Amino acid sequence: MKLKCLGSSSKGNAFIFESDRGECLILEAGVKFREYKKALNFNLRDVRACVVSHAHKDHSKSVPDFLNAGIPVLADESVFDSYGINNPNGIVAKHQHEYKFGNFFVKPFSVEHDVTTFGFLLKHPEMGKVVFITDTGMIDYSFKNLNNIIVEANFSDDIIEENVINGTIHPIHEQRVRMSHMSIQKCLDWLGAINLSSVNNIILTHLSDQNSDSKLFKKMVEDRFGKKVFIANKNLEINFNKTPF
Repeated sequence: MKLKCLGSSSKGNAFIFESDRGECLILEAGVKFREYKKALNFNLRDVRACVVSHAHKDHSKSVPDFLNAGIPVLADESVFDSYGINNPNGIVAKHQHEYKFGNFFVKPFSVEHDVTTFGFLLKHPEMGKVVFITDTGMIDYSFKNLNNIIVEANFSDDIIEENVINGTIHPIHEQRVRMSHMSIQKCLDWLGAINLSSVNNIILTHLSDQNSDSKLFKKMVEDRFGKKVFIANKNLEINFNKTPF
């Protein structure tokens, strides 16, 4: 399994899981549709579905394009409503229901954000069990036997406080960020509370341009847990398998 990141920021979020067996799952529709086609060498036949966490455009802007291309999209009904879509390929996601697309299994679970938002528990024979969580101020879930993790580390308490003091950001913006996004401190606390013994890769996603430090965040997680850690930058491409090899 290959994991490709086409973007992970307020400018656009998109991941591709590309199986050695020739099937793909798209996670987030937040970049232009042509970027997905380019990353897939303009071959959409192997795309089993597109899975979308919530309606904000940096996660959903290409939903109409995927549906028009005949690709199923799994998302909350608010995503389809925001684009005025009534398409049989639009699948309304339900909390804790499991969906199957080829050999990919997807189970949405609700998280706290300023709009209805899902995290996803994903399974595939090649990558094992994967959790994806972004755009939430806290995580109330624990997971067993994870093989890979994709989790938000949007800001640092110290950096955002300094930015408020020096006037770079407004206190109201700080409050919204704290309520709707995950800090590196809360990310570390959550990772420390679950069993990481079978985890191969930890991907830190949706880092703020202003309120984060990617090198520091990566080192913090590596030093504490001794795992391979990656920052979900545009054009990141890594092996994303159930086993370390």
